Amino acid sequence: MSEEALQACVDRHLERAAMVFLLDDELGTHHGMSCADFMLLTMLDAAGGAAPAKKLAHLVHAGLALAAATAAAREDRAGGAR
Repeated sequence: MSEEALQACVDRHLERAAMVFLLDDELGTHHGMSCADFMLLTMLDAAGGAAPAKKLAHLVHAGLALAAATAAAREDRAGGAR
């Protein structure tokens, strides 16, 4: 993979992480749920209340991984602001 392609992937990931961070904040403040919770409920609703467990597990895993990365980035920023 070229350096340009890698940077494009990193940029996309950071953009998505920033959006999930904002959604987590808004959804948490107003509805007591995370973006991953919202995505899971949206997927279940679209599937009429039933979806394959493998798809749901993938969605939950992706949400948890992103939440952990977002929390680590927050900690890094807080540490750098001291």
